[in-house]
Amino acid sequence: MALWDTGNTASVGAGRKKNVASGHTDMDRLRPLVYPLTNVFLCVFSVVDPISFEMIYTKFFPELKMCCPNVPIILVGSMVDLRG
Repeated sequence: MALWDTGNTASVGAGRKKNVASGHTDMDRLRPLVYPLTNVFLCVFSVVDPISFEMIYTKFFPELKMCCPNVPIILVGSMVDLRG
């Protein structure tokens, strides 16, 4: 799933609600509304798509650090099986 085309969703696992925020540029103003009370951020990028990592590095890390400076960020590389 590409960072910028994920929809805002909520799911429940282990009895806890999880919000998935969209990276879509038209969601820039709304995305920080899901940040309060966040315990950890998972930033997922595709190892076969350098642009997905660049988006995290240039857009999301600065945004998350500004909005929630004390919340841990976990960087996750996906699609490792597609590396050539």
